[in-house]
Amino acid sequence: MSYPSFPAELPPPMPSENGSQRANARRLTTFDAGPPKSSLRFSAVPRSISITLHLLVWQVQLFNRFYEEICAEGSELFWMRDHRVDGKALLDETGTPILNDIGAPVLAARWMLCAWGQEPPVFSGPVVRRQRVSFELVELPA
Repeated sequence: MSYPSFPAELPPPMPSENGSQRANARRLTTFDAGPPKSSLRFSAVPRSISITLHLLVWQVQLFNRFYEEICAEGSELFWMRDHRVDGKALLDETGTPILNDIGAPVLAARWMLCAWGQEPPVFSGPVVRRQRVSFELVELPA
């Protein structure tokens, strides 16, 4: 099954207004006395990501169409570029960018398979010509 891609026309998330947290993959077993025992509950750990986008009017319409029609009100999985990594230069062990044959830096590319979070996207009131939309995603383990 192929999944749709998050619209490339939408701007990247605002770095200062985003965050992520990995799910807890541990199983803690408590005893009557002594410290709890920790074991691995599952090996593939999802990550929840909170995202805020600042959108123009036409981008709000594009986002709504993607969420409502293409992702069936948030019930379908989709592919999205990982903006924390995608497009950044790859570095060697000394922190120097790795260059290709013509001297341009080699850039990382990373895609995430995502599910929409528990709550639907929240839109702020329009501010001049832009509107903020906040939502949560779950990055599924690859």
